[in-house]
Amino acid sequence: MDAWIDIGLWISYILFFVAIGAAIVLPIIYSLSDPKSLVGVGISVAALLILFFISYVLSSDEITNPKAAANYGVTATGSKTIGGSLIMMYIMFVGAVIGVVVNEVIKFFK
Repeated sequence: MDAWIDIGLWISYILFFVAIGAAIVLPIIYSLSDPKSLVGVGISVAALLILFFISYVLSSDEITNPKAAANYGVTATGSKTIGGSLIMMYIMFVGAVIGVVVNEVIKFFK
């Protein structure tokens, strides 16, 4: 019985990685046939990188619990990266909420 479970797990792992590979490769193949679609992707990636850079600059490298940081191997640079990621997430969340509210208000008055 355990052998069937192991086989099922390996098949699910393989199918998972095939799906991840297809989700990455197929849009790239489609984009190469339509190069104009890559402009929007490039602008989006650049905007996310700029937003992360701003968030990273705003974040602190302070470690408030050195004992826990030592247990998990968190350095000052890691703390700054984590802080920047959190600030970026907060900014994107607020932006999404504002976008939904604005969209609903515009639909209401249309």
